Amino acid sequence: MTALKDCQHFSSGECRSCGLLNLSYAKQLKVKQEQTLQALAPFINNDTEIESICGAEPAMASRLKTKLAVSGTVENPILGYPQSSGEVIDIKHCPIVDIELNRLATQLRELITAEKLEPYQIHSRSGELKYIILKKSYFYPQVMLRFVLRSKELVRRIRDILPELRNLMRDRGREIQTISVNIQPLPAAIVEGSEEIMLTEEVYLEDRLAQTELLFSPQSFSQVTPQIAEKLYLKASQKLRAVNSSSVLDLFCGVGAFGLVALRHNPQLKQVTAVESTATAVMAANLAANKNALTNYRAEQIVVEDFAELKSHRHHDTLIVNPPRKGLGEKIAQFVIGQKPKHLLYSSCSLSTLAKDLACLSPEYKLNSVAVFDMFPMTEHFEVLVQLEH
Repeated sequence: MTALKDCQHFSSGECRSCGLLNLSYAKQLKVKQEQTLQALAPFINNDTEIESICGAEPAMASRLKTKLAVSGTVENPILGYPQSSGEVIDIKHCPIVDIELNRLATQLRELITAEKLEPYQIHSRSGELKYIILKKSYFYPQVMLRFVLRSKELVRRIRDILPELRNLMRDRGREIQTISVNIQPLPAAIVEGSEEIMLTEEVYLEDRLAQTELLFSPQSFSQVTPQIAEKLYLKASQKLRAVNSSSVLDLFCGVGAFGLVALRHNPQLKQVTAVESTATAVMAANLAANKNALTNYRAEQIVVEDFAELKSHRHHDTLIVNPPRKGLGEKIAQFVIGQKPKHLLYSSCSLSTLAKDLACLSPEYKLNSVAVFDMFPMTEHFEVLVQLEH
């Protein structure tokens, strides 16, 4: 596939978010696999299993989540991707985003005009509507819609049109299940604020990945390409089964996907203890455990660094870590070494920080396997799952 012709915004030079769009997809996968092996070369030994990269099928229109910056005017709203200058590229159709979400974005453009929802102006710091965030369930016919506003001025107006918003996708057999407003008052390049106002009774978007029920709250982290996320979670689960893991500590657990999928598919796994700093994500994880009838799962709300400082910890034979882009850092890496788990699964979205963390862990742990997952087709980004053994 020569993807260049598939995106007018890329071919015109106005958008370069998809840095690999001019390569065939097979070439993209080869590049990402080679980059991974080069970055991890110091830790790869004769026994390290190198698995084939897992690509998306199809790669185009595979993203089920999109964040659209809002600019322009009420009469001519602009929805697209922000640039470093603060300007927003008007993206009327993004070919890597799900077709239904693209259509919904078009409907929301019309609604901005009809309901006079004033777009935010970054230079004059006026207007209200900053972002629209859309997320579609992979398994269920549900969609989450979030409006990011400068203040609460438009909240009542949006609440008044709630029935209309919920019906936007009914003709396509889908329901906009969860609608909320996020308040981000700062004139800074920050997408979301801390305050979330729910406009629907339904707080969570439901999904099912790897035969496991998951719940996503508006502010909880979720992967943008669920078809690849499902394969990532299943691969981690298979690794636990292969080493006969019985007790897992899951750090940076988010809504609990790694631990819940592992319990769902591993009868030998007796207990998963999960740690996450975001309250809504912890609540979602524990509620999902109940939906899956997994009584041996427990998520705790605590910052991972604070958790590491606690004086007593139950021993687990396996640790799962899925840190943000900044990685574990030396403090958490030393905590992991001190816990002495027999096995460690590390899911990373940054090769550079993964390599730094492996340098800290390598005196005590050897690299058993490497698997690459193309979570972000057409871009330079991807996910890597490594398995280490004490």
